[in-house]
Order: sequence, then structure tokens, then C-alpha cells
Amino acid sequence: MRKRYQFSFFLICSQIISLFIVYRLGADTLAEFACRSGNSRALRFASICCPGDASVFYRIAFESHYSLAGRDINRAIVFYKKALVKNPFYADAWYQLAQASQSVGQKAFAARAIRNYEILGRSSCEDIWRAAVFHLIDGGRISGAPAAADDRPGLFDSRFDSVYAYARQCFGIGPESRDRVYGFFLLTGAPEDRVIKALPRTKEAYSEYMQYLIKRGGTDEALAFWRQADHRLIGEDAANALCRTLLADAQPETALGIWRQLPGGGQGENPADGSAVIVNGGFGEDIKGRACFGWTAAAGPGVDFSYSRGPNAGGRSLLIRSDGREGSYLRLWQPVIVAPGHSYELAAEIKTENIVTAGGIYLGVSGPGCGRFFLASGEVRGTNPWQTLSLDFRVPRGCWLIDVSLARNEPLKLDPKEPSAIWVDKVRIHDLAASRVAAGRPTGGGLPGG
Repeated sequence: MRKRYQFSFFLICSQIISLFIVYRLGADTLAEFACRSGNSRALRFASICCPGDASVFYRIAFESHYSLAGRDINRAIVFYKKALVKNPFYADAWYQLAQASQSVGQKAFAARAIRNYEILGRSSCEDIWRAAVFHLIDGGRISGAPAAADDRPGLFDSRFDSVYAYARQCFGIGPESRDRVYGFFLLTGAPEDRVIKALPRTKEAYSEYMQYLIKRGGTDEALAFWRQADHRLIGEDAANALCRTLLADAQPETALGIWRQLPGGGQGENPADGSAVIVNGGFGEDIKGRACFGWTAAAGPGVDFSYSRGPNAGGRSLLIRSDGREGSYLRLWQPVIVAPGHSYELAAEIKTENIVTAGGIYLGVSGPGCGRFFLASGEVRGTNPWQTLSLDFRVPRGCWLIDVSLARNEPLKLDPKEPSAIWVDKVRIHDLAASRVAAGRPTGGGLPGG
């Protein structure tokens, strides 16, 4: 008999537990459906069936807060508070409660709500940033400080100092959050001294912000930041990117000023004001790639760049080897500032070995912003000792920046696939008009900007 009562008790308990599980599953499903649908009746019914589900109360509050048809801020505040009673760690509820409280003039409560939201969201840049924007828009009114006559972002009152503190927190979370900070600086027109105050004093942060300005802002914004910032904290790649942008924006003198402040930019050969100069024409320094002035190299598969002895004792030259495979082109180029209308001679010392393809090595000049301006020298093939390869050309009117290049085109399909080598040294450019002036002969053409 006792065992039968025990079994009956166990059976009743099992049924109660089963009913409770079914109820919870049904209630959770109903709550999820009500929250997704946003239907007010479904939400009210879900709040009765699921009195412990904070998300249902939050959703009812949200609908009351932002509904265009029946907006009721006070009702929204009531339900935000109910949601927080059920779940005090509901960060979104604290944030929306701060927004709603501020809109009805409850400044003190709004301040407490946003502080709770900040505490809960310290590990998320999204939460930190929402708090920062809240302070930016409403911070002066919450703190009791008098609002400015024109209370808009861009006036940069004391509220921005706290926003910048939030920005620094986002920097510490991860790189994916930094674009949001940079975007805030750019969109609000933040003065450069404020930006510098907010940015961490690291080369990574300064360089990233410079690259962001170049891509999203423009030349003026990037240049303004350069002039205010500590140049030691801006990486060489970012500074070269600014220099190239200034060249493209027809500001050669400013670009030169930036380039000369870079490591190696103020030493040796320099593009002088009003004259054309090849930078690193003797290849005494390694090719750095994406430098503003100086060589940039591009090549196909099987092409290798190294350095060897030059034609003179103690010097060195650039050595370019190719294994002869298909697609093994090469191009070496750099920008040069020139005088519109002037005539120049471009020359280089060349040595070749076993160039048996139809295309040899040649010098070229082109103007990226000068229409279809392009000229090339004759091509050198076969095996040859050191010799001078040259090209005379005249710069079109209105053209002040050209690319000088040393190139070899991709072999044809029927060309022999044999290894070859090219040595290059003493690439130089000479203003023929300047030579005639030195000799006392009249010249034509004009100066840059003339």
C-alpha cells in the first residue's frame, strides 16, 4: 500500500512538472512571437502569461515610446521600470529609460539610468558609444549646465570632453570599433586639437586616423591633422599616402614638404622646387615600394629584384632577374615634378644579359593627368655591356607631374622562355631648357604654374 502511494505521488509530481515545462515552452514561444510581431494585444497577453519575462515588458515600453500612432512616454517609463525589476542587468532597458526620462524632464533619473547603462556596457564599444552620443546630445541639459544658444554638435563645449573619454575606451576594446570613433570626429568637424587630445598617443592610432581621413574625408582634413599632430606618431605609409593625395590634388610644394620630413626624404637627391630630379637614381637605398617620391616596382611571376655592383668601383646597381616564364613583365617608376613646356632628357646606364624575347628593356615617360601623353625609348635586347639608354621629350602645356619608368613588356607566347638579367644604374633627368639658359641661349616654355 505504501509503495502504491509513493508511486501515485511520483506520478502526480511528474505530471505537474510536465505541465510546467509545457507552460514555460508555450509562454516562451508566445513571448517571442509577441516581441517579434510587435502586436500590442499579443504583448499584453504575453505579459500576463509571462510575468517574469523582462523582454516582454521592454517591448511594450518600446512600442509606447516610439509608436507614431499612440506614443505614450509615461507609460513607456512604467514598463521600462517593470522590465528592470525583472532583470536589473537589462542594458537596453536602462538606455531607453534614460532617453524617455530625459524627454519628459526627469533629468536626475535620466542621469542615474545612463550611468547604470554605462556600467553594464563597459566591454562593448556599441554600448559605450551609445552612452557617448547620449551625453553629446543631452549631456549639457542632464548635468544642469546651461545649454548653448545653438545647441548642436560642432560647438565643442565641455560635453565633448566626456565624449572623447568614451572614444578612448573604444580604442581599448579592439580595432573594429575605431572607424566609428574616426567617423564621429569627421562628421562633427572636431577641431584637430580636440582630436589629438582624444586619440591614444600611439603610432597605430595616429596612422589609422590619417588613412581614414584620406579615404573618407579629403585632402584638407588630412592636411589639417598633419599640421597639428606629432609627426613621429604618424607612420611612414600614412604620411606617404597623404603625400600622394596632395600630388593628385595638384599641391606639389606641400607634398614635397611632407616627403622631406620622412626618414630618408630629406637626404641625398631631392625633388627641388622648380626642377626635375630622380630620387634614388643610383639605387643607393633599397626600393621602399609605395613611397611618395622614389621608386615603385611591379613585376610578374619569376621576376626578382636585388642589388649588384655598379659600373663604377664602390657603387651598386639594381639587378633584375627573370626566369623567362610567361607573364614575367616588369615596371619600375616614380613621379617627377616638371616644368610645363620644357624639354628634358631621361637617361640611365643599362647592362643586359640574354634578353631573347621580342620585347626588350626601355625607358618611358607618361603624364597621369596630362591626357594621353606617353613616350618610350628604343628597346635594348640581347647581351650588352654597360651603355647609356636615353629619351628626349617635351612636357605638354599644363602638365607639371609625370611618371618616369623603366619597363619590359610581357613576353609573347612564342617567345623563348629563357632566363635573363638586367642591371640598371644612374637613372637621371636633365632639363634641356636649363642647359640652354646656362649657355646663354633663349628658351621657350614656362615655369610650373606659369
